Amino acid sequence: MKSFCQFLFLFLLLFVSKVQAQITLSHNLGNVLIGNYGLSCSGGDVYFARTFTLQDFGINRGDEFVINSGNIGLRYRNTDSNVRIVFNIYAIYSNFPASFSELDLIGSSQEVEVSGSDALRIVTVNFAAPVTVPAYTERILVEVHQLRSSDFNAAIFCADTAEDNDLSWYKNGVDNTCTTIEYTNHIDLNRLRSKFYITVNGQLISAGPYLMDVAGNCSDMLKNFSLTNQHDIVSVSWDFGDLSSGSNNTSSSLNTSHNFTAPGVYQVVATVINVLGEIKYVRRNVQVIASPVANPLPDVFACQDDLGSGFSGLFDTSGIVESVLGSQTRKVVTFYDLTGALLPSPLPNPMTNTEAFNQVITARVANVQDMSCYAETTFNLVVMPKPNAYAVSNKYVCDDDNDGFAAFDLSTVESDVLGEQTGMTVSYFSNGEPITSLLNTNFINTTANLQSITARVTSATGCFAETIFSLSVQPPPVANAVGDIMGCDDDGDGISEYFDTSGIVDVLLGNQQDVTVDFYDVSGNILPALSNPYTNTIPFVENITARVTNLNTGCYSDTVIIFKTTPRPVISGVPQNLYACDEGNGFAHFDLSGVTDQIVGSQTDVYVLFTDANGNQLSGSPFDFFQNTIPYYQIIHARVMHNSNNLCYADTQFELIVNRLPEIGLEDIYGICAATPSIRLTTNPGFDSWQWLYQDGVAVSNTNVANLSSAGEYTLTVQKYVNGMNCSVSFTFNLVRPQPPVIDKVNFTELSGGRNTIEIVASGDGNLIYSIDGINYYNNNMFTNLDGGVYKVYVKDSEGCGLDWREVILLDYPKFFTPNNDGDNDFWQIAGIRKFPFAAVYIYDRYGKLLAQLTPQSYGWDGQFKDRKLPADDYWFTADLQNGNYFRGHFSLIR
Repeated sequence: MKSFCQFLFLFLLLFVSKVQAQITLSHNLGNVLIGNYGLSCSGGDVYFARTFTLQDFGINRGDEFVINSGNIGLRYRNTDSNVRIVFNIYAIYSNFPASFSELDLIGSSQEVEVSGSDALRIVTVNFAAPVTVPAYTERILVEVHQLRSSDFNAAIFCADTAEDNDLSWYKNGVDNTCTTIEYTNHIDLNRLRSKFYITVNGQLISAGPYLMDVAGNCSDMLKNFSLTNQHDIVSVSWDFGDLSSGSNNTSSSLNTSHNFTAPGVYQVVATVINVLGEIKYVRRNVQVIASPVANPLPDVFACQDDLGSGFSGLFDTSGIVESVLGSQTRKVVTFYDLTGALLPSPLPNPMTNTEAFNQVITARVANVQDMSCYAETTFNLVVMPKPNAYAVSNKYVCDDDNDGFAAFDLSTVESDVLGEQTGMTVSYFSNGEPITSLLNTNFINTTANLQSITARVTSATGCFAETIFSLSVQPPPVANAVGDIMGCDDDGDGISEYFDTSGIVDVLLGNQQDVTVDFYDVSGNILPALSNPYTNTIPFVENITARVTNLNTGCYSDTVIIFKTTPRPVISGVPQNLYACDEGNGFAHFDLSGVTDQIVGSQTDVYVLFTDANGNQLSGSPFDFFQNTIPYYQIIHARVMHNSNNLCYADTQFELIVNRLPEIGLEDIYGICAATPSIRLTTNPGFDSWQWLYQDGVAVSNTNVANLSSAGEYTLTVQKYVNGMNCSVSFTFNLVRPQPPVIDKVNFTELSGGRNTIEIVASGDGNLIYSIDGINYYNNNMFTNLDGGVYKVYVKDSEGCGLDWREVILLDYPKFFTPNNDGDNDFWQIAGIRKFPFAAVYIYDRYGKLLAQLTPQSYGWDGQFKDRKLPADDYWFTADLQNGNYFRGHFSLIR
C-alpha cells in the first residue's frame, strides 16, 4: 500500500510539473474581423492555413504542445450551403512550402458542420481528441480544410483582420482549378487584404530542466545521446524504441549511443532520477534517415542559336529531376552553377546556358526533414557548334511561253551553300516539304512564277542552319506601243529635223522599274540614245526597233517606232482685223465665217485652230458668230495645222476691236415744278443723228436739243459712224412734275431734360428736306437732344417746288438753376409755358410747403421766399396747363 501511495504521489507531482498555462498561437492583431470574398471556390475543397514557429510562442524544442481547439473567422456566400471543415496540424520545415507533404500530418480535429448566417463570425472547433505536437518540432502548419460539397454554392470565405504579422497561405484541391493546387501566400496571389483569422489553443507540457541532445551524421544509423544539466542526475535509463536491436535497445550510461537497425522515426525515452529523488521522463522522436542518393546525370546537348555564339536556348531539361531522384521520396532537388549560385528548380525547359559552350551544373538531393543532409552530382550543358548556310543568290529565268514554269541551272547551289565546309549534308525543302529531285542544270520549278527553296546544312551532330533563295520565272517586260512619230518637212525632201522624242522612253516603259531601253536600226545595229529633236535618215518613213530589257533578269521585249514626215502648212492670206459695236461693257459678237478660208486658201488635209493670247483654245472654232472674251480689244491667234501631224503648222493673228458707243450724258430723272412750262435738255452735238421720242412714240426732236414739257418717259437714240459702221445707243429717262410737300403730322417728345425729339412726317413727290429753324435743312426728318421751347418746323422740295410749316411747343424745365445774379440760370421757369397763358405753376419744398406760384408770363422763380434766400436743396413743382394737361417734377437749387 505504501509503494502505491508513493507511485501516485510521484505521478501527480510529475503531471503538475509538466502542465502549464493555456497558449494561443495567432498572427492576427486583434479579434475585429473584416469580410473578404477574395479567395475561395464554389463547391469547397479549399484550404486556408497559417504557419507558426513554436519557439516564438514560448514552446521550447524539448516541450510538447497539446492542441485542444482551433478558431477560424468565417463569412459565407450562401447561408443555406452545407459547409464542413476540419483542422489539420502538420510539421513543416524551413523550406516550406516546397517540402510540404501530407506524410508530415501530426493530427486532425473531427469534421464539423458549420451553419449560420452571412455575417462575420468566429467559429471555434473543440478537438474531440487533442493533437500533441511532439517535442523538438520547430514549426507547424495549421490548416483549415473546407471539404468538397455537392452543393455548388457551398463557397466559404475566411474572414481577415486589418493587421497581422505573418503570411497567409491558400490552395485548392487537386480536382479544382479555381486558383492553385499548391500552397501560395496571399502576397504572391496579389490578395494583399487576405489576412486569415486562424488560431489554435493548447497546453504546454514542459520537459523541465533536462533536454535530450542527439548527434551523428545525417546519413549515419549511429546516433549519440546526452542530457543537459547532468550534475542533477543520479541515474538514467534509456529506451531507444528500436525493438529489433534486442538487448541493445536499452542503456544506463549517462552519455550513450545506439546503432539503429533501419531508417524510421523512433521515440527515445530517458527516465531520469535526480538528486531530489524525482523521476523525470525526457522524450524525443528521432528520425533516422537513409542517406540521399544523387543518381548520375548525362550531359545535355543543344545546338547553338547563332553561329559562333556558344549559347543555346534549346536545352531540354525535362526528366532531370526524375532521373537524379530515381525511386526516392521525401527528397528536395536543387541546382547550382559553378559559383554556388542557386538556380531555379526545376530548371527552365527549354533552358539557355549562361556560360559559353559548356556550363557545369550541380544537382543536389536533400532530405525534406534535414536540408543539410544531401548528396550531389554534376552534369554539363554542352553547346554543339552550328554549321553555316551561306546565302544563295536568287535565280531568274525568262518566261518564254507565259506559263510560269522554266528550267533553272542549280548545279552550283550545293557548293554555294556549303562554302569550304566539309562533313556536312545538304537537304532542300519547298513549302515545308522535302525536295527529292536533284538540283541540276535543268531543274524545273514546281510552283508557278515564284518558288521559295530552303537549303538546310546539317552537321554530324544534327545541328543545322538554313538559307532561303527563290526561283523566279520572270515575265518579259512590256514594250508599250509608241505609235507613229510625226515630223514636219519644210522642203519636200522627206527629211524632218523636228521629230519630238521627249516622251518616247516614258511611253515605252510606263511605270516599270529596273528596266532599260535600247534602239536598233532596220539592220539590227544598236543606235545611241535618240536625240531630241530627232532627224530621220530614211526619207518619209523610217522604222526603229525599241528593246525594253529587265536589268535583273535580262528578259526583253521589242516594239517598232515609225517616224513619218508631212509637209508644213502655209498662211495663204493674212486675216483682216474685225470690228463690232459695243453690246455692253466692251463685248460684242463677230462674224468669223470668212477667216478660215482666207487663211487656208486651197490647202487640203489641214485645219485651223484659234487661241487667245494665253494659248487657250477658243470654244466653237471654227465658228461664225464669236463673242470676244477680253473687253474692247483682243488678239486672236490662228494656227494652220496638218490633219495627221499637229507638230506641222503655220501661225498668224488678227484683232477683234469693239467700237465704244456714244455717251449720251443724261440723268435718269428730271423734275420741274408744276408752274414751270418746260425744261430744255442738251446732248453731245458731235453725234451723227439724234431722235427724241415721247412714251407714246411721237418724235419730240431730231437735233441735239429738246424742250420737254409733258411728264412721262422719254427715249433718246443717237448714232456715231466709227471704223466703217454706224454704232447706235438708246437712253430712257423720266420727266416728273412733283406735287408740293405737305406736313402730315409732327411727332415729338418733351419734358426730357434737354433730350427732347421732333419727327416731321410729310408727303410729296420730290426730294424732301427738313428744318426746325427755317434756315438749316437736312435730309433726315428726325431732330434730337432739343431743349424745351417753341419751334417752327419746315419741309420743302429740294428743287424749290413748295414749302409747308407748323409750330411745335416742347415743354421742358431745367433740372437745376443758380440764382446768384450772374445773368445765367438766375430764374427757374418751364420752357414753352408762355404758349399756355392760363397755366399755373406751383413750387414746394421737400415738406410740401408752397413757396411760389408762377404765371406763364413771369421770368420764373428766383429762389426766395418772402425776400429770404432759400438754401441749396431739391424742390418740387406742379404745372396745370388749364387744358386738361397736368404734370409735376422736381429740380435742384444750387448756390
